[in-house]
Amino acid sequence: MSSAYPEPTPLVPRRPAAPRPVPPFPGADQRIGDAERSAVCEQLSAHYAAGRLTDEELDTRVSAAVVARTWGDLRALVGDLPLPGPPVPPPAQPPVPIGRPWSTVDVFALVALVGAVALALLGALGVLGSGQPGYIVVCTLTAFTAGVGGMALTQMLHRWRRSIVDRAAAELRAQQAAPGPAPRSS
Repeated sequence: MSSAYPEPTPLVPRRPAAPRPVPPFPGADQRIGDAERSAVCEQLSAHYAAGRLTDEELDTRVSAAVVARTWGDLRALVGDLPLPGPPVPPPAQPPVPIGRPWSTVDVFALVALVGAVALALLGALGVLGSGQPGYIVVCTLTAFTAGVGGMALTQMLHRWRRSIVDRAAAELRAQQAAPGPAPRSS
């Protein structure tokens, strides 16, 4: 009785691939130093980490790199591997909101400032328009209005200063996060 399925083929262990011979290039016979050997070993480690080399291939190539004497010897070890590309830029950070939302205190300060200005104008018109000497009441109301208005104005100025500081801090963070030449200031 024959089976509909073919017989499985036995798995053959894969032998590590030897580096392919690379055609000679100008300067292939120039001698190298320890720095060049180390750089190639680091490249081989990076390719191993990327999954392009097996354990055996890495061992073989690093051993050959340690005893390499010329550029041609080193090139043969990395000739079949892709060249390292430019570094991948980090993901863009979301923009930082520059302004702060208005808090309850900010809204009350704005309303108090508008109300204080309106009451002060009303008090001034009352004093100028009346022939009666009700100055004590009008002066008390005007002083109270000026006090409330001054506190509200202080809060509004504080909010404005905070927005300037927040904007400058956001620009500084953006400059520190973005590599490159510093912007020129005139």
